[in-house]
Amino acid sequence: MGNDIVAEICNPDALTAEEKKLLTPCLERRGLNPALLDIVTNIPHRTCLVKARNTSGDLLGLTSVLLTPTLFMKHCFGQGNHIGTNSTFHFTDTARNEEILVAIFRALTAVRPFGYYIGLIDGDCAGDFRSALERVPHIVAEKIMETGSISTRDPAAERNLLKRHRHLIRQVHRFRNKGGMIHVHEGPVGEELADDFVACCLASYRRNIHPVKGIDVDRYGEHVREFLMSFPDMVTFAATLQDRVVGAQTFIRHRNHLELTEGGFLSQTYHAYENIIVSSVRYAVESGLDRVSYGLILNQPKDRLMDSDTREPVFLIMFFDRMPGEAERAALREKAHERFPMLFWRERSGFRTLPL
Repeated sequence: MGNDIVAEICNPDALTAEEKKLLTPCLERRGLNPALLDIVTNIPHRTCLVKARNTSGDLLGLTSVLLTPTLFMKHCFGQGNHIGTNSTFHFTDTARNEEILVAIFRALTAVRPFGYYIGLIDGDCAGDFRSALERVPHIVAEKIMETGSISTRDPAAERNLLKRHRHLIRQVHRFRNKGGMIHVHEGPVGEELADDFVACCLASYRRNIHPVKGIDVDRYGEHVREFLMSFPDMVTFAATLQDRVVGAQTFIRHRNHLELTEGGFLSQTYHAYENIIVSSVRYAVESGLDRVSYGLILNQPKDRLMDSDTREPVFLIMFFDRMPGEAERAALREKAHERFPMLFWRERSGFRTLPL
């Protein structure tokens, strides 16, 4: 089963027009923006592509992954979150997803005997993901996080959000009383806003615990700038105080929802963060979208404001070229906990088994 599928690690070159043509139908079926294929690579000099092909050389699937000298890391916190690095798996032959996933995991552990998958389990291929896991050495750490979203199907979604969270009304008023405004920009942004956005983004990354902190943050900032000035289907929210940009977030627009892809804030912004959330909900309602997805829940304001019934669990899965012994597995779990010391991990008491 699947012996005719071979996966290879490739340079992060732009996909060809033919590759995009093959992968686009799967994205469209899932209501995702095909322009995601333009951002499947991200962290400069660390991202690689893994492409699965049959023996005839036909492309069957691909994903992006971060390769370090000692391990691989695959993130998936949303469909386009963090400008594509935290992306899903892309398929051309959906009838063989399990075999494609097995080939990808085995190719990765052939070049790095150990690696992490940190992310949600995409519902469109959950069963195939489960079956693939049964065929490769892996363990799941006892940590879990969540991604969050806010439904905007109801025309009164913004009013209901403010009603549910009374403190938001005070935060909106305080921001406005300080001279705060939220500006909405559709499509690529100009150089000035891109520079301000990147300054806010880098300030956040340097201030907060985040996996990208181990990467070249300034180089990543240049990638953010390039994305902001070229990606066609995005919506950017910029918060200003006295005409100075103090925070910004940008979202990819899919068929029925917005997906947070990147953002950052300076210090002392008088609740610019919460005001952008309110503004993004308003925009989605006015645009007839179903929801706004905000990615990984990493702070208390987001934890409070996200809908409770649409949160998706994020798992930490470790892959091996061979299954380690029990003592080694225990040590590796502890190592995983130390490597990702994020504040909003749910510990064992909150762990739920894989929903597959």
